[in-house]
Amino acid sequence: MKLIKKTTGLLRDTSGETMVEVLVAFTLLSIMLLVFSQGLASATASEVSAKKNRDNADNTMIDLQKKLVSDTPTASGGNITVDQKATFTVGTGTVKTYEYEVDGNTYVVFVPGT
Repeated sequence: MKLIKKTTGLLRDTSGETMVEVLVAFTLLSIMLLVFSQGLASATASEVSAKKNRDNADNTMIDLQKKLVSDTPTASGGNITVDQKATFTVGTGTVKTYEYEVDGNTYVVFVPGT
């Protein structure tokens, strides 16, 4: 008998969410998803830009290395200007520094001397 009274009481219970509460919750969820998706899009764009910058820097260094391999440190090429800046002693050996100017950019290279 108690079980029937409990079941009847549960069936008559009208507590729960109203349609307005459901709509407010859905609206808040939609706004949060919109903010999250915008943040994700911004992070993706930043990653693409960073990868592009890294690739450009890598390609520039590869081009510089190719140009430096084709010229000796004391030579002056068509678009490469080489200037030996200094020779100094490190421990028991020497190090020579060369300044390379390639396409308007200056690079300093340290070469072990004899």
